[in-house]
Amino acid sequence: MSRPLFYDKVHSVINMPVGASEVFKSLSGHYVKMDDSGRIEVAGAADLDIIGWAFSPADFTSSATEGADSLDVETNIFGIPFEIPACGAAGAAVTESTLAGMIGETCDIQMVSTYYQYADTSASTYDMLLCLGYRYYGSAAGMQSLIVRVNTDKAAYTTH
Repeated sequence: MSRPLFYDKVHSVINMPVGASEVFKSLSGHYVKMDDSGRIEVAGAADLDIIGWAFSPADFTSSATEGADSLDVETNIFGIPFEIPACGAAGAAVTESTLAGMIGETCDIQMVSTYYQYADTSASTYDMLLCLGYRYYGSAAGMQSLIVRVNTDKAAYTTH
């Protein structure tokens, strides 16, 4: 007797080398892109070639040696949403009504204080993130988050 087929979400997690001195400041991870040497680095606002979500269970700074460290990267970024901190201009806290108004909208990635990757509710230049939901943990900066996935209309694939 043949085994019945089972269909489910497909996770595509690949262990990838990290570029030199990359800083991951969240307890979950960051969207990443490939550098010219084939190593991952944290993606910023103007990066349209996001290749995945690098999991980082704690604050982590990679070795100063290129590729000496590696992280698991979920490459199925178009189907799987991730929770990312939300902010307004220059890292400012946002209200719950602002977060609710972002559902179905797009926004940019922002790096605040150099190392913190946020979904910027006030920026719509590159529109790399599609907002699917939110979580509001409090009114102080850093206590709001958006549930996002990469915007397939804006993502670009490049080879390195």
